[in-house]
Amino acid sequence: MMEQMLAIISAFYSQNLSSETKRGKYQRATKGEYNGSVPPLGYELVRVPEATAERPAGLYIILRIAASLTTSLWSVSGTPSSMKTFT
Repeated sequence: MMEQMLAIISAFYSQNLSSETKRGKYQRATKGEYNGSVPPLGYELVRVPEATAERPAGLYIILRIAASLTTSLWSVSGTPSSMKTFT
């Protein structure tokens, strides 16, 4: 009887934790805030201490150096490839 009660409570806790996590990620995504992922190549994440009026927190800003590198790699190969091809 006690084991069944613990199993029910554990299942409820797991479902509740899952829904709370999903809701939190959804809310951060709708606000444009950092959601725990790694920015793609050529972009950086503006964090709250670095934010200004022109660069609000949470937005991805393109880095010109990485963007030019990515563009040149695509123009040379015509298709996405690994860096080993070009070195």
